[in-house]
Amino acid sequence: MTAWGGKAAEGAVEGGAYTVSQVNRYIKSMFAGDGTLSDIRVAGEISNFKRHHTGHMYFSVKDEGSVISCVMFRDRAETVAFLPENGHMVVVRGAVSVFERDGRYQIYCASMAAAGRGALDKAFEELKLRLSGEGLFDAGRKRRIPMLPESVGVVTSPTGSVLRDIVNVIDRRFPGMRVKVLPVAVQGVEAPKEVAKAIAQASRFGLCDVLIVARGGGSAEELWAFNAEEVARACAASVIPVISAVGHETDFTILDFVADVRAPTPSAAAELAVPEKGALKALVDDYRRRLADGLSNWLAIRRAALGRFSVEGAYRGLTDMIGKGRLRASLLGERLCAKAQESVRSKRAELEALLKAMGTFDVPKALDAGYAVVTDLDGRLVRTVGEVRAGGGFVLRMRDGSQRCRPDFGDAEGPGGRAD
Repeated sequence: MTAWGGKAAEGAVEGGAYTVSQVNRYIKSMFAGDGTLSDIRVAGEISNFKRHHTGHMYFSVKDEGSVISCVMFRDRAETVAFLPENGHMVVVRGAVSVFERDGRYQIYCASMAAAGRGALDKAFEELKLRLSGEGLFDAGRKRRIPMLPESVGVVTSPTGSVLRDIVNVIDRRFPGMRVKVLPVAVQGVEAPKEVAKAIAQASRFGLCDVLIVARGGGSAEELWAFNAEEVARACAASVIPVISAVGHETDFTILDFVADVRAPTPSAAAELAVPEKGALKALVDDYRRRLADGLSNWLAIRRAALGRFSVEGAYRGLTDMIGKGRLRASLLGERLCAKAQESVRSKRAELEALLKAMGTFDVPKALDAGYAVVTDLDGRLVRTVGEVRAGGGFVLRMRDGSQRCRPDFGDAEGPGGRAD
């Protein structure tokens, strides 16, 4: 048996050879027995970063001369306060061990912290500059917080004092106000996705009239979820006004710039979201009193104006109006009668003139003068030759009698006749 490290390595195959698995397992046991490697802190720059769909994170940390692989399983990854990215300077803590299948050693990370603020500050400023250039911070796109919402939404951790403080302030200021809680993780790698999703759902389904996104104080790393681009874009796309209340008054996140209103604390956000019911009631009472006073003054002025007109005065005015109407009607009637009488006189004169003209024609005198009157056989007056042609006969009345005649036109071109 060959000895490794002063001990006999068991399991050697014939001829003194060992299997690959045995070697890797032995090396792994050596790492595990090393007090330094079993709990070590390593500083370096993140590279080759990948987040698996299971939530595990795979990456490397490097310096100017070397690279070491790292893995951070989901339960540990969820405790990271910021969003790791390639280029971030970090300090990872964990155990160095061997992945037996590949024979590769790596750090199994239990925690991760930013190595100074340099990398995080750079990432913050770069994202801030880019979103500002897109207009997401413009004052013109900010929405007004409703004066009296029907319900208030709160995106925050379901545990801790932040939610309790917000609910207490709202209940004190406006008892009975509906508060809808959208529980999310407020730090860790899953926090940005959960916060963005909660904001989007509240907007999509109209869950409330105003939305508070809140978290208590903490380090820059612990507040980093609210610097995520996906959270900023969800806030910008929301149709519901958003109040940002992350950290303390001196803390600033990207969400603060995108939100419609920034509150210095979660409690202050609750005060901005709802009015004080007592003060609102006092304001309404003041408006009601002022309206009543204004109406009373208006009625008094109108009543005084009406009082200037007595009942007798109003009756006298009505009597005058009726008298004027009667006078006008009388005048119109007289004019109408005068016109009618004038018209009758004119027609009567015309009729008398016609009758007079008819009376001047004396038939006997005309017969004595040699004229004759022509009638048809029935005694009707004949005036034209055509009537003689159509009648077949006619009668001539003369001074001493009448003579029945028969027309005979012969071959003459003009009308003519011959008496029998």
